[in-house]
Amino acid sequence: AGLIRVTFLEKAGLKVELSIENIVDLVWAGKPAPPKPLIFIHENWAGRASRK
Repeated sequence: AGLIRVTFLEKAGLKVELSIENIVDLVWAGKPAPPKPLIFIHENWAGRASRK
């Protein structure tokens, strides 16, 4: 499931490291978030996502 979520984020214009996959799982487990807030959370919490 993690791979699918990473692919989703890459399609949204992000290159996401596998090391933050647990954060992706936390966000998706809580509630389905729209792409922009999800990207915003990742950039600020992890600081490891980079736009293509």
